[in-house]
Amino acid sequence: MKWKFKDISPEAILEHSKINNTTYFFSNILLSRNIETKNEIYNYFHPEASELYDPFLLTDMNNAVEKIHDTIDSEKKILIYGDYDVDGVTSTSLLYLFFSKFSQKVIYYIPNREKEGYGLSNEGIDFAKENNVSLIITCDCGINSVKEIEYANSNKIEIIVTDHHQPDDILPKAFAIVNPKRQYDKYPNKDLAGVGVAYKLIYAYCLKYNISIKNADEFLDLVAIGTSADIVAMKDENRILTYRGLKILNSNNLRVGLIELLKVCDLQNNQLNVVDIVFGIAPRINASGRLGSAKKAVELLTTKEIRFAKEYAEKLNKENLKRRVIQEEVLESALFRMQEKYGDNIPKIIILDSNNWHPGVIGIVSSRIKEKFYRPNFLISFRDGIGKGSGRSINKFNLYNALSNSKKYLNGFGGHVVAAGLNIAKENLEDFDTSITDYANKNINNEYLVRSLHIDAEIQLENINSTLLKFIDRMRPFGPENMRPIFCIKNIHPHKARIIKDKHLKFSVKNEFLSINCIAWNMADKFELIMSSKKKIDIAFVPTINEWNGMKNIQLIIKDIKGK
Repeated sequence: MKWKFKDISPEAILEHSKINNTTYFFSNILLSRNIETKNEIYNYFHPEASELYDPFLLTDMNNAVEKIHDTIDSEKKILIYGDYDVDGVTSTSLLYLFFSKFSQKVIYYIPNREKEGYGLSNEGIDFAKENNVSLIITCDCGINSVKEIEYANSNKIEIIVTDHHQPDDILPKAFAIVNPKRQYDKYPNKDLAGVGVAYKLIYAYCLKYNISIKNADEFLDLVAIGTSADIVAMKDENRILTYRGLKILNSNNLRVGLIELLKVCDLQNNQLNVVDIVFGIAPRINASGRLGSAKKAVELLTTKEIRFAKEYAEKLNKENLKRRVIQEEVLESALFRMQEKYGDNIPKIIILDSNNWHPGVIGIVSSRIKEKFYRPNFLISFRDGIGKGSGRSINKFNLYNALSNSKKYLNGFGGHVVAAGLNIAKENLEDFDTSITDYANKNINNEYLVRSLHIDAEIQLENINSTLLKFIDRMRPFGPENMRPIFCIKNIHPHKARIIKDKHLKFSVKNEFLSINCIAWNMADKFELIMSSKKKIDIAFVPTINEWNGMKNIQLIIKDIKGK
């Protein structure tokens, strides 16, 4: 890996330290994250007290809440239409539960991934028509559903779009479109998750109609789950909302569905954090949407009956176990297909397809391939000549722009900079492959394909102590653009190195006075660098507390090792 340090002069660190009455080292960490002024420092360390932006800065927000209020007053039916991933499920649950406080005529709909695909579907609109729905509110989808919204309009069903995906050049003719990524939109936070946009809608509704904000804030647990799972930037409002939501998740005021879900995750006794959401809660909520209908996940999050909560939680857990098996089969097949197609000449972008892959897991497998080879890639699953694709990208390569450049070969596409989806006819695959490969060759420099590791600061062994760990703990919640700090030590001696379970390294680093234990996951190939205590190495790491048999000790989680 290429280690990268933010270019901060010692003079700037010293000045920051004096002005803000903090240590030189802590000022170094804060400046590496562009946290400079007293006000920025206060807001960073006190997210519970930080102010949120005015929701009415979002284009069409006032029109949206007025239309919803009029629809409720007229006792007409409202349909909440969400996506099948965690962001969509939490958004749907939030809007359904909130507006059900004011109307008994609120229902919801989640499309079937395999049959309907991503976004607003004609089948969903037909469902709305059959149920005499007057207004559809989308969440985490809809921004590019031009034809589908025309179909809804022709059936006299009005649409309010709430979304956070990148809009195409032509916006659908919805009654209102609430999306911070709209052109000319004045909302400061462009990185809201879909559930964040949904929260801002109910927040605005409370402000507009003099309803206590507590009626919106009781759903911040769902906001924290959806925001964490969607891997959006953990800064600004996203960090504030996640912080507040985690406080609910770690309180005694949990909704029954989450209580039961935490039990099957074996997290019921944990002080929950973003990692627990991403690797424990989210995969189980996602599993139902990946392999079938995500309706069960919405039922779990909205039920008030313990017996139903237990039933839904157990079903989601079983589906997640099934998903893991299918995922590993698809990964093995994709790696074989990759070797067959490219051999050792791996291109700048990888395009793989199959008639046998389950479309519900190709996004996860795409992530695994990106991590393994550090290349942007798309996996496409074909059924009856129509392919559904999912892609993941590396830093500095915009996947959405790449798809936009090749859109003439696609039936549809959408997504973000680093994650996107597509729909394609089999006969267009070869042309699409050629087009997007040409685009990648022109827009990906070779240096982009080298993994980089952003180091917050160089540190000495004696500075790794409980004071540092407490400071780091106050920097939570962590996530993209606010990751747990990574430090480095240079010219340190390794000691007592050994390989464990054939793939991990366990060793310690020491100087004349101190020794600290280290664990390096999946780095057995670097054993030669640390096998001799006479050698010196450079290490990049995250300091943590390791608890074993009731004892707590500082342990370094190694991110990279360099020999001297």
